[in-house]
Amino acid sequence: MRTGYIATSPAAYESPTMKDFIAKVPAANVARTSCRSPRAELSVHENQRSTRHWTDNVSCLNGSKTPAQAMADAQADADRILRPYKQG
Repeated sequence: MRTGYIATSPAAYESPTMKDFIAKVPAANVARTSCRSPRAELSVHENQRSTRHWTDNVSCLNGSKTPAQAMADAQADADRILRPYKQG
């Protein structure tokens, strides 16, 4: 816990060890109390550019592209954007 521990479940915050730690280091409870509705976040190279192509290709929902075409376009964009980071 001396490394900046953040409990991974609500039950972990109820453990005696975590309760003692929070009593000694109140800042350890900040993530829990300030982030009530956490969501997963994608983190990749060129994150803004990589996620933008999904937004651009969501047009399949309004009928301007088929879902298959939107997925193909999104994959082509991702491949192009991430090509410099590909290993092998």
